[in-house]
Amino acid sequence: MKVIRDRVFEEKKTAALPTISFLKALDKKLNKKDAFKIAVEAAAFFMITHYENILGDTKPYTQERFNAFRKYYEKYPEICTYCKILESTPKTLKVRFNRCPMAEILYSEDLFYFAPAYCLSDQAFTEKLLPGVTYERTKGIVKGDNSCDHKWIYNEKNVQK
Repeated sequence: MKVIRDRVFEEKKTAALPTISFLKALDKKLNKKDAFKIAVEAAAFFMITHYENILGDTKPYTQERFNAFRKYYEKYPEICTYCKILESTPKTLKVRFNRCPMAEILYSEDLFYFAPAYCLSDQAFTEKLLPGVTYERTKGIVKGDNSCDHKWIYNEKNVQK
C-alpha cells in the first residue's frame, strides 16, 4: 500500500490517535479474529453516532433524511481534496475517494488488517440510519483498487409504510 506522509496524513494520524491506541490494545490482547470483530462494532458505533448527529430529527424512510445525508456529503469535498461527488440527485449519491488516510495510517502502524472494519461501517450506518436506501461499494482501496466508490440509492419502493 502506498503511504503518502503529507499534511493530510499527519493531521488524520493525530486525530486518529485514540483509535490507533484502541486498535493496538485489541491487537495486543486478543487474537486477530476477536480483535477484528470488536473493531467492526466500534467503527459501526462511531459512524452511526456521527450520522445521527448529522441527520438530526429527520424521520427514517423519508426523502428529507436522504436529502440531509446527501447535502452533508456534498460539502465534504471542500475539506477533503481526495473526495469527489460523482452524482447527487434526490434518488442517488455517488462518491469517489481517491485516497484513504485511515488505511494509510493503519498500514504504517502495522494494523492494516483492521482497515476493512472501517469500510464495513458504511454499510452499518446505512442499514441503521438510512432504511430504504441501498448502499453499494464497487471499489475499495483496502482491496488494492486505486479508489473507493460508494453509491447510495434512495428507492421509495424500499420504504416501509
